[in-house]
Amino acid sequence: MAGNHKAKKAPTPAAVDDILESEKWRLINESGVLNKAAAVKSPQTSTSTTTEATSEEDTEKDDENPLAEEIFQAVTLIIPFSFLLFMMELCVLCLLPFESHLNIEGMSV
Repeated sequence: MAGNHKAKKAPTPAAVDDILESEKWRLINESGVLNKAAAVKSPQTSTSTTTEATSEEDTEKDDENPLAEEIFQAVTLIIPFSFLLFMMELCVLCLLPFESHLNIEGMSV
């Protein structure tokens, strides 16, 4: 039953290019695809243009100070990790005087 169906072949590039250029443009103009694409690219509302302008300004401001962004990211990582390192050192230094009193198998003082 399944063997009776023949697979459809994809159109060859030569078959697609058989349509004349003028016929392609006529179909594009009649379908209105070109007008829809232009409307999507440049909306007619004024709020969208102001939003685009502010987003461009924000992008420019972000691009002006990449060093500041890198410094901020470094500081946000350095502060917590240095605090954790300090706390670990503090724990080790506090436990060091009590090391001789610990009775743990396998550890020699």
